[in-house]
Amino acid sequence: MDLHTETYTFQKLLLAKKTYVVPRYQREFSWGKQEINELYYDIFKRLIFDKENNSLKNTEYFFGNILLQGDMVGSNKDMYIIDGQQRLTAITIFLSTIASMFASAGEDELRNAVWQYVVSKDDNGKQIAILRNSTPYPYFQYKIQSIGIETKPNSEEEDRIEIASNYFKRKLNKKTLLKEFKTFYNVDCEYIDILKALRDQVLKSYFICSWTSDTKYANLVFEIMNAKGKELETIDLVKNLLFEYLDDENPADFARESWKNIHENLLIDNNAVPLSTFFRHFWYSLYGYGNSSKIWKDSKKMLTSKEKCTDFILRMERYSQSYKSIIFPSLKDFDNRKELTYIVSGLNIISNELCVDMPRVILLSAMDKYKNKLISTNIFGNLVKFIERFHFVYNGIFSLRTNKLTSLYCDKSKELSEAKTKQECIKIINEFKLKLRNALPSEEEFLLKVKELTYIKNEQTQKNVLSKILLNEIENIISGVKNDKEYSSVEHLLNENTRDSNTIKIDRLILLEQSINNSIPSIPLNEKIKYYKKSNYSFPNQIANAISDKAVDEYNKILDELFKDNISRFYKSIS
Repeated sequence: MDLHTETYTFQKLLLAKKTYVVPRYQREFSWGKQEINELYYDIFKRLIFDKENNSLKNTEYFFGNILLQGDMVGSNKDMYIIDGQQRLTAITIFLSTIASMFASAGEDELRNAVWQYVVSKDDNGKQIAILRNSTPYPYFQYKIQSIGIETKPNSEEEDRIEIASNYFKRKLNKKTLLKEFKTFYNVDCEYIDILKALRDQVLKSYFICSWTSDTKYANLVFEIMNAKGKELETIDLVKNLLFEYLDDENPADFARESWKNIHENLLIDNNAVPLSTFFRHFWYSLYGYGNSSKIWKDSKKMLTSKEKCTDFILRMERYSQSYKSIIFPSLKDFDNRKELTYIVSGLNIISNELCVDMPRVILLSAMDKYKNKLISTNIFGNLVKFIERFHFVYNGIFSLRTNKLTSLYCDKSKELSEAKTKQECIKIINEFKLKLRNALPSEEEFLLKVKELTYIKNEQTQKNVLSKILLNEIENIISGVKNDKEYSSVEHLLNENTRDSNTIKIDRLILLEQSINNSIPSIPLNEKIKYYKKSNYSFPNQIANAISDKAVDEYNKILDELFKDNISRFYKSIS
């Protein structure tokens, strides 16, 4: 094995007429605000103001190690980054921002001088990007390695690149930079001189550059560095393993295209699900629970051939589509069948209102069986509704910890994913429901706890969310209709002239069509009956019938009994 080591500055590295390529198996740019902030102040605070000569000077700064695959002294232009991608990407973004600040200040010559460290020219005068990364293509190329081309991020990685770019733009803005420089160094200095000093501080900082032409050694080092504590996530290692086997790039790069599709499946309306989160749930769903080291160990045992890796990445791609449907549900996922709106609503409540993610594990397995027609629409919909109601009680009302259910979710999800027949699927789902049901507090405890729910008019609170979920569920149970009530609003049954009249207890609330609710004046309950009878909802009519011809002093007792009865029916529906 040939391994060469030499001390380099960033200036020497970036002027070496090489292209530094982020390998297809490498993890994405993962630096967040904290790392970018640390990098910036490592640069900024290394400057020294020489009062005697009234000038800024640079100091030596060591940036650590960078490991490359290729030959730095040979004629081959491409060098593959094994370790150092995060730093090189951040430095490229920083220098690109410095160049744009020079341009904004009318310093075109200075701008061009810096730009040569971002985009170089080959021997024929053709422009070439010094850092080449295909995963954020073409965003990185337009945003960082081009001038004046506007583009928007379209993935989690691109979001982080934009965060880094915007951070540097804020820090290097003339007003901000002069103010911060004055505060830190207690001297005044010209804006352009500070920019030049920051540029030089980066370019003159040094690191240990190591390189090897041994291609297999790259993957070995990648794993060894992780074992020595480098913060690589399991998904990064698995990706590396998959791409090692799936190394065919012609006639098409299958692995890269599948990986790109997975990313796209996890993105909607510029909201990206972290790939590591999806992968963890994907793994739990198929193979059961395991910590990061176990998942990685099991992956190496399982992914031992091109065929197995192909099957694995295709399954990841398929499950990523289901994962998107679970987290960002749409009626389009269910053939636009309006009668299945309750499934979309249930999935949305689980992920986005109750904010629990463990159900995604079994829902992934169930969705896969549903798509393969081993689970009927009715069974899948009932499972979603069951999970929604269970977690409404378990997490929403009692605030119990979901991690106590991890083993159950993972075990039953794995069983479901391995099931071959409809009967097996139904049996596993019923066993799962029973075990979850047994984890609930008693009906009496639930009744006492749920009565603490309140609704505050014209405010957005978690209690308001829970109250409206419960009112909708009560209405569905009474009416026997699964779908949520559109255009509904919360109606306060009694007019109480209290100091805190905007805060209403759950047992004195119902859902009513907004148009009817808006037409009801401030009148006693017995006078509201005629409005309730106009409603197509069941609960308002149930109340109207119950209090008709009853004395006013009996209203509270009647309402208490109705609420208790309906809550009992709701609790029993979790079965």
